[in-house]
Amino acid sequence: MIGMDDNSGTTSGVNSPEWPEETRRRHILVVTLIAVGVSCLAVILHEYAHALAHLMAGADSSTIRAMSADPTGSLSTTAQGWTAAAGPSFSLVAGLIVWGVARRLRGAAFQMAFWFYIAAIQNAAGYLVITPFGVGDTATMVERWGWPTWVQMVMPVIGAAMMFGLAAMVAVDVRARFQSVRGLRMAVMWPVLWATSILVAVSLVLAVLGGYDADVVFVMVMSMVSVYVAALMCSIFWGRCTFRGLDRDPGPLWLAVVVAALGVALWVFHGLVGVTIG
Repeated sequence: MIGMDDNSGTTSGVNSPEWPEETRRRHILVVTLIAVGVSCLAVILHEYAHALAHLMAGADSSTIRAMSADPTGSLSTTAQGWTAAAGPSFSLVAGLIVWGVARRLRGAAFQMAFWFYIAAIQNAAGYLVITPFGVGDTATMVERWGWPTWVQMVMPVIGAAMMFGLAAMVAVDVRARFQSVRGLRMAVMWPVLWATSILVAVSLVLAVLGGYDADVVFVMVMSMVSVYVAALMCSIFWGRCTFRGLDRDPGPLWLAVVVAALGVALWVFHGLVGVTIG
């Protein structure tokens, strides 16, 4: 039977060769750049959600930086809990909405939606996982609202369950386009490893130049380390998903460069200069 073979990228028979090395490298590069840029955007939008919550709670203004939003004015203890919850809540809801929209997209548009929903949902799950360490948004919620200690033990379990669910969502989307393990590595594994390395390097530079406190640096680096970990976990569900032969073209290289450059530039600008609203 003649058709699109997972390992070739062209119309061929079942005995067609693997992806040409230059095509494989280009695919990994394009997807990596998109993943880098979209992750930065997801982080920035998360902080803007905090800032808007600050204003709604009565703050005079809020300054958004790379991994924080700092209000001016007095907020009640309860309000501080709600403003802390605004970031993860926004990330979760936005991620689920974009995941739903991604079903209708193809090419570069799908890739941007794909990596955004992973980064956004993982953001919410990651904060739940690190709650017992006493840092991050969910830890602030627990402290400000006076929740009992056992809640801190339950939240990481919920976060881990969310990560497995996210991994299954990723597996469905990747398996719909690729049949082989080699395709999985090209579409997810290598891009995640390269994008994570770039994001960690950028976050460390921002941490040094921006003069962030130790707890913020910890959250910043750990969030970049874990931002796409659920994508790596998708292999757990690989055999349970159906190949549908959907498009595998991640779009033009120039667009990926623009996405990465804009995302990183916005994140660096917010990290070094900051934006005040209100």
